[in-house]
Amino acid sequence: SHPPGFYNRAFMQELTSTSHDTIYYTLNGQVPTTASRRYNGPIRIDSRTHLPNKYSMIPSSPYWEEPNGQVDKSTTLRCATYKNGERTSDIYTRTFFVDPEANEKYSMPVISLVTDSVNLFDDETGIYVRGSSADTSTYWTGNYFMKGRIAERPIHIEYFSEKGELQLSQDAGVRIHGGYTRGLPQKSFRLYARSKYGESKFNHKLLPHRDVDQYDRFVLRTSLGTWYNQTIMQDLLCQDLCRNLDIDGQDARPVLVFLNGEYWGIYTLRDRLDERYVNYLHGVDEDSVEIKENWKKEGEPLFEYLENNDLANDRNYEIMKTKIDVDNYIDYQIAQQFFVNYDWPGNNVKMWRSTGSDGRWRWIYHDLDGTFGNPAYPMIWHCTRNDTSVEYPNPPHTTF
Repeated sequence: SHPPGFYNRAFMQELTSTSHDTIYYTLNGQVPTTASRRYNGPIRIDSRTHLPNKYSMIPSSPYWEEPNGQVDKSTTLRCATYKNGERTSDIYTRTFFVDPEANEKYSMPVISLVTDSVNLFDDETGIYVRGSSADTSTYWTGNYFMKGRIAERPIHIEYFSEKGELQLSQDAGVRIHGGYTRGLPQKSFRLYARSKYGESKFNHKLLPHRDVDQYDRFVLRTSLGTWYNQTIMQDLLCQDLCRNLDIDGQDARPVLVFLNGEYWGIYTLRDRLDERYVNYLHGVDEDSVEIKENWKKEGEPLFEYLENNDLANDRNYEIMKTKIDVDNYIDYQIAQQFFVNYDWPGNNVKMWRSTGSDGRWRWIYHDLDGTFGNPAYPMIWHCTRNDTSVEYPNPPHTTF
């Protein structure tokens, strides 16, 4: 009887089955079954912020800290019909935000993620926790470091605009995204649209500076933000300042995320850097895109050419210009050095080329949380250092 969204006061939600089958529902993210609550009359939807925190009280990292007070909360309603023990309808998921200031409270888009808690927080199956089988002697272990299809879980996503309008609502797949941040309390999510969940695309213009309204996947990125200060905007600021340079970067939209009805923090909705990204940015066929990151020196034709050919020779340099996009490379180097990105070039290097027509390598500007450090730090030295004892952040094969 009430659509998902923002309400200033409590209301009674009525459910109707057009088939007159029995309705079952949940309010905790679980998929409704015949063991769930049976719908016998209107459900009161009210503010839940005063209730004890639940999911945000689950330690999700060795660095987890208890939230300071009650986090904002929403109500997540999931319902379906059953007959003779068999489900006879789709699973409907709706999120409601009830607060006297609901329509003015949030100045960013709001994303609600809803899933059975075992998908994220169970010791055996939860991808958001370290889990019982982790090796506690090392940071780089735990359920949240699992990758691939084995680490994908079903989830429902609802996207509300700054005005509270529902823009997107569909079932999808979710994985933990990123590197080091997997072991931190707030983790990044990667969302997948697949026909097995329902829609095979996210049909919405998710990013403000992209003329794209269909996505196969996207990222909800947390910012490490603790390199030099507690801001969470370094990456976004660098990307925005470089928007008019010849750099392949990521577009971004800051959003607020709720997870199973609990406020989960500020995230940035981002491009997923893969073949699809190159396709909609440059029109290159996905099947002809080659992407590399943090590549080693051995066996790479580009490195071999550089080692064996002096670029002071004009002919050699002209040949080199057919192997890399020089203008892109210049802007990329200027930006990385100007913003004093300490977490580079031994890390966070990503490049692509088309194996078809052009074939030149272009660099992608991404993961800039290590920027804005000491402005007097000698970045030219950092980028040309040749110390074989250094493994990070600038080992010789990366400064070469």
